[in-house]
Amino acid sequence: MAGFEDLAMGIQGLIERRNIDNKEEFVLSTETSYPFLQDYILKWGRPDVPITPMREEINLQSAFDQFDSLVATAILAIESDDALGVEKQKAMVKQKLVEIRDDILNLKIIFVKLDNEDDAYIIFETLNTRGKDLSLTDLVKNHVTKNIKAKSASVDQPKVKWERILETIEGL
Repeated sequence: MAGFEDLAMGIQGLIERRNIDNKEEFVLSTETSYPFLQDYILKWGRPDVPITPMREEINLQSAFDQFDSLVATAILAIESDDALGVEKQKAMVKQKLVEIRDDILNLKIIFVKLDNEDDAYIIFETLNTRGKDLSLTDLVKNHVTKNIKAKSASVDQPKVKWERILETIEGL
């Protein structure tokens, strides 16, 4: 947003920091959507690496675009209020951006590390029965993938096999 570079740089400082060798690195890293997440979502400025996005990257881009659209809509609602003066609009836009930032920073993410996969599937089903109902696809995926054992720690066999199942079904 023009005029709010200080807020944007403050957030970027939480996303990308200098490491012990004084090199810039992203706080969040991923193997599955590398380098898309880093270059297209987390990086300040335009992407450097051309990428053909896969399903995960398309979902990341969609979520990013939806968030961007929601923020833009909130800002546009303030800026299109002719009853407010320019200075009042700018102050309210800044307040709204700070409010959105603070809401995001107050989100809680829970990471649960387990000793075996069977426990993970049980916890998944248990936690999800307390919130939004799972779709039939989620329940089938959980049931099918809990019976597929990974042969290697470096390859997520259940994920790969589930994606193949989906491709087969969607191709029908």
